[in-house]
Amino acid sequence: MAIQLGLTGLQTLNPIREATPMAEALAAETGHTVAIAVWGNLGPVIVRLIDAAYPINTNIRTGTVMSLANTATGRVYSAYLQRPLIDRMLQDDYIRLGPDIAHPLDGKAVEDLIEEVRARGMSRGVNHPTPGIVSFSAPVFDYSGAIALTITMMGPTGTFDPDWNGPMAVALRTCALAISQRLGFRKA
Repeated sequence: MAIQLGLTGLQTLNPIREATPMAEALAAETGHTVAIAVWGNLGPVIVRLIDAAYPINTNIRTGTVMSLANTATGRVYSAYLQRPLIDRMLQDDYIRLGPDIAHPLDGKAVEDLIEEVRARGMSRGVNHPTPGIVSFSAPVFDYSGAIALTITMMGPTGTFDPDWNGPMAVALRTCALAISQRLGFRKA
């Protein structure tokens, strides 16, 4: 009965509500913009955008549907959702391309980047899709091990360390894991 009550409690957690204070703390700690995205009808949708000390020039707003292939956020979903769904959605990815994506990535490059997400546990974008912007995106998992949302951190290339093991990547990984644990996820 205790296990059943625990599982019921985990199922009623609101991932966005749980993630928001941690995302706000990450933005305050790093000084960079942080976005929370969930899966919507057309793909990953930004549901919370926390602006920080370093201003960035992008067209990302709450409600923006992110490209699956051309954004760090989208590639995280591409790596962790069921492949038939992603393959179908990737065919129509052009509808998610904003005006700042002048040069979409080709299919082989996208596949390589999705494999990199699986290997590293997060995605990175450097000057693509938006020149002058670096971003990292990490998955947040729920109690069942399914992706619940993504946390994406972004900033100008001059102030944002793009190293996979640098302070920005480490801070994002730590935040995503803390949110996942709050949602009941346990690493195997």
